[in-house]
Amino acid sequence: MSNRIHRQRRHLGRQSTDVLTVATFLDAAQLALEMPAAVGGCEEILVIVADDGRVVRMVIDPLIPESARLWWPRRRLVEHGNERILHVVVRPKVEMAPPSDETVESYEKVKQACENIGRPLIDMMLTDGDAVQSLSLALDPESPWLDERPEAG
Repeated sequence: MSNRIHRQRRHLGRQSTDVLTVATFLDAAQLALEMPAAVGGCEEILVIVADDGRVVRMVIDPLIPESARLWWPRRRLVEHGNERILHVVVRPKVEMAPPSDETVESYEKVKQACENIGRPLIDMMLTDGDAVQSLSLALDPESPWLDERPEAG
């Protein structure tokens, strides 16, 4: 008899049968907290999100030579050109304070770049693995998160 301990395989913080979605602020925050560790560490992730909130693909560390990786869900989705982008940036420490001028400038550049390619920025979230800061909520009066309404139950 083996002394080996069998652990259930974790699939990006969710059960392997679940569909990875970013439909609400809580989904996005959870993804930002869990994803860097789930992909084996990274500095940033671009999450491409379909209109219905399903994750189409993720680009991990796109600007780091020889480190860039892609992730697709097991059931790949067809891109229609109307997807949106969630940008997750890993920082050593996320301070719960107003963003610095440099961070604001970075957010504005990323938002403009996303608009230039026709895929709006949902949010740029900073995380250190313990905390998440939404720059969309901090800086954008038209943040998509401000439109969230509780579902009628």
